[in-house]
Amino acid sequence: MPANTSTATFSQSLSAPCNSRQRRGYWAESRLGGAQEKGDWQFAYTRMFIEREAVNSVFNASDIRQGSNVSQHRAEVFYQALNNVQLAFTGFLGRPLNFGKTTPPENILQRYQFDVIYKF
Repeated sequence: MPANTSTATFSQSLSAPCNSRQRRGYWAESRLGGAQEKGDWQFAYTRMFIEREAVNSVFNASDIRQGSNVSQHRAEVFYQALNNVQLAFTGFLGRPLNFGKTTPPENILQRYQFDVIYKF
């Protein structure tokens, strides 16, 4: 630890201790249809439940609310408008986990995304 000086004071901080009972993580996906040719539709749903110690959160999916300690839903709809143009809509709904308490810590965060994907 660095030494305190007259112009700077240092203190040591610790991260939250590891709770070995929070190491579960579940990720389930389902897809229906396929977006290959003009007029095709595809629907998808993903359910994610990731406890605080389940993953290294910086390496988890970047589109979800947070990398760990989260309950997350993702719904997707794809439409193949042309052979090389696809329209995609994605909805993300999630909130942090709140073990040991009866009320959720926050309201569900809702994020929606619309993409136009050009294939060449």
